[in-house]
Amino acid sequence: MEKNKDIDIGKIFKKVHEIYRDDSGLDIKLPKFNLKKIDAKEVLRFLNSGDKENRKKAVSLLFDAYSKRYLELAHSVADSKQSDPYAFIWERYWQVTEHTRTLKTEDEEVTQFETEKNEALSDIFGNIENDETKPTSEKELGEWLDNAVKNYANDKMRFNQSMHCYWAEPPQDVNLIAFASMDMDRQPLNLKKIDAKEVLRLLNSGDREDRKKAVSLLFEAYSKRYLKIGCEVMHRCYPHELAESIEPLDFINDIFDSLNNKGVQTKPTSEEEIGEWLDNFVMRDLSGCFK
Repeated sequence: MEKNKDIDIGKIFKKVHEIYRDDSGLDIKLPKFNLKKIDAKEVLRFLNSGDKENRKKAVSLLFDAYSKRYLELAHSVADSKQSDPYAFIWERYWQVTEHTRTLKTEDEEVTQFETEKNEALSDIFGNIENDETKPTSEKELGEWLDNAVKNYANDKMRFNQSMHCYWAEPPQDVNLIAFASMDMDRQPLNLKKIDAKEVLRLLNSGDREDRKKAVSLLFEAYSKRYLKIGCEVMHRCYPHELAESIEPLDFINDIFDSLNNKGVQTKPTSEEEIGEWLDNFVMRDLSGCFK
């Protein structure tokens, strides 16, 4: 093949560790804190009074004045929530089968995410309201609030990332219908790109090296046919940073290589069947990424 480089699972886990080794996950620079937005003397008095109602008033004043300052942090918290990796399969299935279930529009999804951001921010300030930390002077108010917001944002992100979520895999018929509808080149496979007779002979020879040659010829001729859907699946299966670090062609190459193992029991019985056989194998292997 053009690239004979398997995806190294060990390297993948190492990459995931590097992505998440920074507990904060927050590399957000905040502008200089503007104390003129509040009566700093009054807020400091409320925070240091020891009275819960006064602290609640202080945090409410801080939220009203500075909540927009932390929207990007809230975005990171909302984005750290785990989502159903099978959601897009169900959505495609409902679309293809004209299911009566209503799918969210793009605007509705944006609105939902904005709601999640606001809820995350409200939750962070609620935690500040319930703790006992406080600044010792008016000048320290800004640094104290920034640190408190970041700390609670970090806690929530770590919690979200450590949650064990179980997502039920869609039934096989749903998987197949959904994947069959994806934006792969649905034109019949062009057999003129290969010597179909030779490829069929190699696949049916029973010799492992012959099969490997056949798979190499198929990869060189048809790998680009599956790049689009491969990219989509890759970005659904792996963390964003990891998916961005993998070459799509290497991902497809790995699937073709599995034809030498998983596919060893399958083979087309005629030249005309090569296209359908190859499409079915690749689609089944891609759907298996979600298991």
